Amino acid sequence: DRKKILVVPFGVNVLTGYEKNFNKNYQNDGIDFCFAGTINKRKGVEFLLQAWDDKFFSNDRLHLCGRVYPEIKQLIKKYNFKNIITPGFVDTREYFEKCDVYIFPSLLEGSSKSIYEAMNSSLPCIVTHNSGSVVIDGEDGFIIDIADPDSIKNRMLAFKQDSSLMEKMGCAAFQNSKYYSWNNYAQKVVKIYKTVAK
Repeated sequence: DRKKILVVPFGVNVLTGYEKNFNKNYQNDGIDFCFAGTINKRKGVEFLLQAWDDKFFSNDRLHLCGRVYPEIKQLIKKYNFKNIITPGFVDTREYFEKCDVYIFPSLLEGSSKSIYEAMNSSLPCIVTHNSGSVVIDGEDGFIIDIADPDSIKNRMLAFKQDSSLMEKMGCAAFQNSKYYSWNNYAQKVVKIYKTVAK
């Protein structure tokens, strides 16, 4: 019964957020795409790598932040990528400053906090329906189906073809993230407890 289900989105430390300056020469310097989390097949990284295997991204970089599982290491080696960066565990607050677009193609998720952090860092997001995000499709990012490398690639190409889209969606992501402070989260959870306790 849907009437018995109450959903409270997670939050982010809105005080650490910032508005990004999108003044890089993307045509010459390329775009820095980023993923942060457990780097395995459940997170959809396999399909991200399939999408990345295209000459259109030869001037760009893909940052895979977190623990890289063996099956993904094998895929990276198989494709012989030269433009993938695996820095290991990072402070996303600092690391997202050097990135331009956040990608989270997870197959199964509750609600990834990294997406809230990316939005709070002014990064437009490409996410799946299954990521449990608060991304608004077409406003502060794109929502795609799971296990669909073509959709991932097409959304990445959209930013390459129109870099102003990054700034537009990135600014919207930053503004929208302000609604998801941990204080708001706490108040909503307390309100639910009080409602259920009646």
